[in-house]
Amino acid sequence: MRQGLRIVRVDQDDEPRVAALHRRCSAAARWHRYHRAMGDPDTYLGPLLSRPQSVHLAVQDPRERIVAIGHLLPDDGDAEAALLVEDTWQNRGLGTRLLEELGRFAVELGVREVYGVIHPDDARMAAVLHHFGVPLRTVPETGSATTVRARTQDIDLALARLSTRRAWWRRGAYSLDLHSARRVTTLNEIVFRLSLADGCCSPRFDAGGYKRGDSHGRAVL
Repeated sequence: MRQGLRIVRVDQDDEPRVAALHRRCSAAARWHRYHRAMGDPDTYLGPLLSRPQSVHLAVQDPRERIVAIGHLLPDDGDAEAALLVEDTWQNRGLGTRLLEELGRFAVELGVREVYGVIHPDDARMAAVLHHFGVPLRTVPETGSATTVRARTQDIDLALARLSTRRAWWRRGAYSLDLHSARRVTTLNEIVFRLSLADGCCSPRFDAGGYKRGDSHGRAVL
């Protein structure tokens, strides 16, 4: 089932699918995303998805249903990153993959820092940030929320390390083809499990770009 997941770029034209994701998410999931109770998603998703210079990436399943979404929202030279993952798809590495791709956009756009607002009890987001492997600066906010900030140059270095690690595993996986197809499959299974643990994708990662309206996008796994 995971083989059919893809990361695609979305905008205001995809508002109905993004709204459907919000309605399937629990109140707790939406709270950790917006840090307050939210009403009908139709009332606020339009301005969010049409915000100038923003980047919105979604994970879609084989039926093109959106199961997770990430935003990169410009803010006076910096950018806010925010994630929402459907409850049944949490703890599967989707948030980590979205954050990584948003980081690539931040580097390309020349953003100084990327920040996110999290709650201390949001263990899933803490795990995502840990797996991403970027030095973070924590800024306490009024109330229970905390802002974490990362320099884009540190994000760029972390992405380079991820690319090197993937290339290493890819060479190891395909070198076994000299022996037997079964051993290649076995190592692919090992890489698959390690990729979920540290936020990487499998050797079958599709390095193609994002093109609006292209239903292919990037492969998650």
